[in-house]
Amino acid sequence: MKITDYQRDEHRVHLLMFHLVWTPKRRKPVLVGEVAKDCRKLIEEKCEEKGWIIKELAIQPDHLHIFIQVWLPIQYPKL
Repeated sequence: MKITDYQRDEHRVHLLMFHLVWTPKRRKPVLVGEVAKDCRKLIEEKCEEKGWIIKELAIQPDHLHIFIQVWLPIQYPKL
């Protein structure tokens, strides 16, 4: 899938993407070694569970960037 591919279903066409930046408190450089590996694994598992596509994930010692493409299902009211 290209970064510009739109998602489609029978009623919608959209391209919903987020760029998130997470930082530890006071930007302490704690995202190294096993912590960084565990963080990457948890993020990848959660995105797979939600059906989100990780376009880019960069983990630095004091912050991380994630660029994801998401599909948000419509919650129809109960009739």
